[in-house]
Amino acid sequence: MHEDRATASGGPRGRGWSREAWIAFGTIVAALITGVVTLLTQTGRPGPNPAPTTPSAAGGAGGANGVDRLVGSWQGSARDGEGARFLVDLDVRPGCDLGRWCGYIAVSHVPCHGRIYLQKVVGDQYEFRVADFDATSDRKVCRPGAGELFRPQPDGGLAYRTSYDQAIHTTLRRK
Repeated sequence: MHEDRATASGGPRGRGWSREAWIAFGTIVAALITGVVTLLTQTGRPGPNPAPTTPSAAGGAGGANGVDRLVGSWQGSARDGEGARFLVDLDVRPGCDLGRWCGYIAVSHVPCHGRIYLQKVVGDQYEFRVADFDATSDRKVCRPGAGELFRPQPDGGLAYRTSYDQAIHTTLRRK
């Protein structure tokens, strides 16, 4: 007859993994889950990106940083530094906050169509970064990054300029 003998850990010998092996396995699984969650939150897919380290300044009416004033669909015709005209379409979703996915921007002449993320608020100026360009974008020209600047105007318009090309500017109007 076969006799089971107990190991020092109290479990039967030769029947599955030891207690230490299960602890090691659990630690590895926990580390893998943590790594996957970190990657998903850093890339913005499927959830929003974490807030950047840039602090927000208080910005008037609507939400903690006033960005609610930008919610909606906007459009305007702008010129680049060489005088070429192009359309700018902006769609800002409710709940926009620092580091979060806030909507979409489309610039016709490149073309670049991507998601916008609130990068920074200084006074009543809102800076967005663009990323996650769609398939209709020119992937050779469109580069992710910050520098899309918007400022609400007293007449209800939305002033637009970029930090990377000072010649680009216009006023967007609600669609």
